[in-house]
Amino acid sequence: MSKASEVRNHKGGLDIFSRRINFTGDVLLTKENHSATGAPVVVQHEFSYDNGKRLTKTKYKINQLSQV
Repeated sequence: MSKASEVRNHKGGLDIFSRRINFTGDVLLTKENHSATGAPVVVQHEFSYDNGKRLTKTKYKINQLSQV
């Protein structure tokens, strides 16, 4: 499942926020697309959980840079 929302930012660009959730409601991935006068910036967060639904790992990625 994926949910998205769009908002105009203060520089006149468009910010798009989306997320992917599993069937139990855990957020697996969030993605933020920020655009204005320059090149767009994409920020991605990926989340992993254990069997007790506890967050075990978070990964970040900005544009095409390596995921950390």
